[in-house]
Amino acid sequence: MNRRETSPHREWRRSGKPAKAYQITGYESPQRRRYLRELAEQEASQSV
Repeated sequence: MNRRETSPHREWRRSGKPAKAYQITGYESPQRRRYLRELAEQEASQSV
């Protein structure tokens, strides 16, 4: 894994892998928690 992949959160948001960004940092900011919750709700409503 190259360095660019592990650094900025914006990169992860664009790549659509919030779970991985969480694994790397081990910390969720309030904004990120809200973003993840909205993302999960969208996925849940799409899969049903």
